[in-house]
Amino acid sequence: MPDHDILAVGASAGGVEALGRLARALPQELPAAVFVVLHVPPNATSALPDILRRKARLQAAHATHGEPIRTGRIYVAPPDRHLVVAQGNVRLSRGPRENGHRPAIDPTFRSVAREYGARVVGVVLSGALEDGTAGLEAIKAQGGITVVQDPSDALYPGMPSNAISHIEVDHVLSATAIGVLVAELAMAPPGSPPGPDDALRCQVGSPESVLGQPHEALERALWIALRSLKERATLARRLAASARERGYTISAMRFDEQAVEAEAAATQVHRLLLERGDDLVSWQGDRDGAATVPPPLGAASP
Repeated sequence: MPDHDILAVGASAGGVEALGRLARALPQELPAAVFVVLHVPPNATSALPDILRRKARLQAAHATHGEPIRTGRIYVAPPDRHLVVAQGNVRLSRGPRENGHRPAIDPTFRSVAREYGARVVGVVLSGALEDGTAGLEAIKAQGGITVVQDPSDALYPGMPSNAISHIEVDHVLSATAIGVLVAELAMAPPGSPPGPDDALRCQVGSPESVLGQPHEALERALWIALRSLKERATLARRLAASARERGYTISAMRFDEQAVEAEAAATQVHRLLLERGDDLVSWQGDRDGAATVPPPLGAASP
């Protein structure tokens, strides 16, 4: 069975934008179930499932109590309910608020860590304060993969920054790159490496390396953009190869298109930095792919 077929995502302020970018990168044949918690007021009408359906190629809906967990679906926590899982089913709870919220991120993360252990990929996106940090720690303790949106990519960096300061997270990426990464993790065969190694993130240096130079704000933004584009292109190439091996030709073409677009944009940013006199190393995306296997969870119905 795939190693990582449970994806849990938590977000707060600025999270709708980040969730949209992440969801857009997920393939229609994603062999994983996705659980999304966004902080919303208890009496609010949440339009998040509608937004995700427009952005993603997966089914998205508010979770209902007792429904079975299936791959290829996005389960969204409804207002005023914690979203947890137990014995292959969804559970909704009006338990006490956590970190001032219901739904809160930590209860969801703890439950998926308890039920699915190392099969879980936990993601913290844009938001304020600290919800999600304790839940990520629980996921990591059970052998799951922990991913945090790059604070420089988040509209509200509080939650990502808090997680990074308290946990040795496995990946810090842009929202778009997170979507490509988790898709690759879900589609990879058992025992394969958990996504790109650290060299992928640091090979072009860091924004801090250009601080102190003229127009440092612009340079910082360009370095961040270049890093994110390279991550996206490399992961898209790998995911295209995986999709092609599974016979998902349309998805493979989409990932190839994403890689080409990201590579073209990276080239433009690279050129801008070269014109500014910056000494950049050359880069070419990794185009290796991996085979995939069927998911262990129930497949989503058409």
